[in-house]
Amino acid sequence: LFIDFLDPAATRFHFKYIFNKLGLPKGGKPDSPLKSLDDDSMELYEGIQWTTEFRKWFQKHNGYDPVRWLPVLLGWKITDGEKSGRFQYDYKKTVSDLLINSHYTTGSEVCAEYGLTLTAEAGGPGPPFWESCPVDAIKALGNVGIPRGEFWLGNPRNLFLVKEIASAAHIYGKPYVDAESWTTWRRWRDGPFTLKMLVDRAFCEGLNRVTYHGFSNSPSDLGYPGRSYHAGLDMNPQITWWSKARPFMDYLSRCCLMLQQGMFVADVAYYYGDQAPNFWPLYHNVPEKPLLEGLGPGHDYDVVNTDIILNHMSVKEGRIILPHGMSYRILVIPELPTMPLDVLKKLEKLVSDGATIIAPRPSAVPGLQEYKHQTTRLRELATKMWGDCNGTSIKYNNYGKGKIVWGYTPQQWLNRELVKPDFSYQTATNEASLDYIHRHSSQSDIYFVSNKTMATVNAECLFRVENRIPQIWDPLDGSMKKQFIFKTVDGRTSLPLVLPPGGSVFVVFNNSPDSSNIASLSLMGVKKNDNFPVEQVVAVSDDSATIQCWQNGQYVLTNTNGQKISVEVKNLPAPFLFEDKWTVKFDPKQGAPAEVILPKLISWTDHADKGVKYYSGTGTYYNTFDVPADWIGKNRRWYIDLGDVRELAEVFINGHSAGVLWSRPFLAEVTSFLKPGINEVKIEVINLWINRLTGDMNLPDIEKFTR
Repeated sequence: LFIDFLDPAATRFHFKYIFNKLGLPKGGKPDSPLKSLDDDSMELYEGIQWTTEFRKWFQKHNGYDPVRWLPVLLGWKITDGEKSGRFQYDYKKTVSDLLINSHYTTGSEVCAEYGLTLTAEAGGPGPPFWESCPVDAIKALGNVGIPRGEFWLGNPRNLFLVKEIASAAHIYGKPYVDAESWTTWRRWRDGPFTLKMLVDRAFCEGLNRVTYHGFSNSPSDLGYPGRSYHAGLDMNPQITWWSKARPFMDYLSRCCLMLQQGMFVADVAYYYGDQAPNFWPLYHNVPEKPLLEGLGPGHDYDVVNTDIILNHMSVKEGRIILPHGMSYRILVIPELPTMPLDVLKKLEKLVSDGATIIAPRPSAVPGLQEYKHQTTRLRELATKMWGDCNGTSIKYNNYGKGKIVWGYTPQQWLNRELVKPDFSYQTATNEASLDYIHRHSSQSDIYFVSNKTMATVNAECLFRVENRIPQIWDPLDGSMKKQFIFKTVDGRTSLPLVLPPGGSVFVVFNNSPDSSNIASLSLMGVKKNDNFPVEQVVAVSDDSATIQCWQNGQYVLTNTNGQKISVEVKNLPAPFLFEDKWTVKFDPKQGAPAEVILPKLISWTDHADKGVKYYSGTGTYYNTFDVPADWIGKNRRWYIDLGDVRELAEVFINGHSAGVLWSRPFLAEVTSFLKPGINEVKIEVINLWINRLTGDMNLPDIEKFTR
C-alpha cells in the first residue's frame, strides 16, 4: 500500500499525519530527541505511474497533451517507433521530476516546518533490484536533507550503493553521506573486523555517516541470541561482544568525523545523461568500487546531472566550480544517444569561460516537442564548438578560453596536461591492494588509506600535496603521530605506509612549521622478520634521530640530501614465547566446562569436548611469565602479540587492561604494566553465536542452549 508519490498534497497529508500522531507541533521542539524522518528505498510495484493532475502537469512540462500517446505505455506504436520512443522519454522524465518534487522536495519542506530533516534512500537501487524505481537518482538525492544509500554484507548481487550517494551530497552541498549499513541476511556470524572491511570500502567511496540497519529489541528473557530483523545487522546487547563494542564504535566515530571535514577532492565531473530513470552505476552490480572507464584509480570523480550543469556550474580560473566550493579540472561526457539543447548551450558557456570538456559531438535531442527544429540547432552549435575536432586525427579544439576534447580518455588528457594522480603507490608485487579518499580544507589535506586485502601491505605512497608536513592519525586508537620519513618527489609527497590485513589510516598534511625529516630507513644485512612490526623513526632533531626497531641488525638512515647514517642494534632480547599450558575458564551456562587446561593454544572448534567445540561467548585465558629485571628500562617497550584471534580479545597484565583488540594485528603495548619477576596475564577472548548455533543444530529442542 503506497501513497500517491506524484501528488504533493498526498505527501504533505501523510507526513503531517505522522507528526500529529507523535504530538510534534509545527516549529518542532528544541529538546525533542526526534531529529529526522527517514524514507526507505523506493520499492514500488511495477505499473503505469499516474495521478489525477498528471495530464495537466505533463502538458506544462512538455508542451503537448499526453493522452493520445498513452497506448505507447502498453507497447503500441503511435505514428512510428521513433516518435513513440520520444514520448516514452518525456513520460519517464515527467514521472521522475514530478515524483522528486511531489515527494522528496515537498517532504523536505514539511519536515522543516516541524523542525526535522528528511533523510531518504532516494537514489534507488535501480535494476536489477528495483526495475520500478522511476527517478533521476542524483536529482532525487539532492532534494532531501540527508541523502542515504545502502551497502550489504554477503549480497549475491553485490549491492553497494554509496558512490552515487556521495556524488549527490558533494554536488548539492550536503555535508553528510549516509548509508543503511551492513544490510544482510546472514545471521550471527560476522564480527567487527568483517564489518570494518566493508565500511572501509564505503568510506573510500565517500561515506561519512553510518546508520545501523537494525537494532532489534530482544529482551534477555527471550534467550540468546534472541530476535533479529531478517535483513538487518546483528547489533544489540544480545551479541556476544557487546560489552567490548566501544572500540569498534569509536573507530567508526573517528572515521566519520574526519571524513566530514573540508571538501571532497576530485579531478573529474562525469555527466551521466538526462534520461530517467537513471542511476550510478546504471545496472547495479558492484563487487568493487565503481571506477570511470578511461580514468585511473588515482583520480577521483563525482557524477553530475542535468540540473547541476544547467543551474549550478560555472568556471573560475579554468576549473569547473559549484556554489558551495566543489571544483573539478574537467567535465567528462560519455557517448550518449541524445543531449538536450539547453545542456549544450550551457556547455558552450562553460567552455567559453575556460572549462575543458571531454565529449563526443552530440547529434540529436531527446523528447518529442519540436525535436526536429531543436536537433538542427543542436547540430549547428555542436559544429561551432567542436570545429575540426573529429575524435581521430584532430582530438581537441580551442574554444573561447577553454577546450573541447574528443578522442582522449580522461586519463590520457590528464597525463597530457601533466596532472599527476592524487594518490598512487608502489609495492614489491605491484598488486592493486590500497584504496583511498581525499578531503581538503584550508588547514589540512586529509587522506584515508585502506588495505583491501588480507595480507600486510608495505607500500611507498605518493600524495599530491606539497609543502605540508604529514602526520599519521590512527582511527583504531585515536593516536596522532608525526611522520618523520617522507620526501618530496616531483611536486608530491612520498612516504612509506605499512598496513596490516584490512588496515586503514589517515594521513593528514597540515600547515605545520618546517620540521626535520628522514628520506628512508632500512634494515641491512639480515632478513627482515615478518612476524615483527616494521621499524620506524619516532623522533628527529637537528643532529639526531630515534628509531623504534624490533630485531638486531644494521639500520641505515638516509637524509633528504642523500647522506647515509648507519647504526647497529645488537642487544635486543629474543621474543618471549608462552609455551606453558594455559588455564581457560568458560561460562558453563552455555554448555562448556567451567575450566579446561590447554597444553598448547588451539581453536576451540578443534577441542575434543563438544561443550568447548561449540561454545559461544567469552573464554578467559590465564598464565604467568617471568620478566628479568634488565628487560625493563629506559627506551625499551614491550608488546604482547596474540597472533590470530576470532573475533576479539581484551588483554590484562597484572590486572591492568592493555586494551580491546578487534582488528589486525592483535598487538598491544604492555610496557607500563610490567614488573620485574612474575607477571600475570589474563586474556578475555570472545567468538560469535554461530559456533553455539552450529552445535545446537544437532541437539533436540529441549537441550538447545540458544533461542
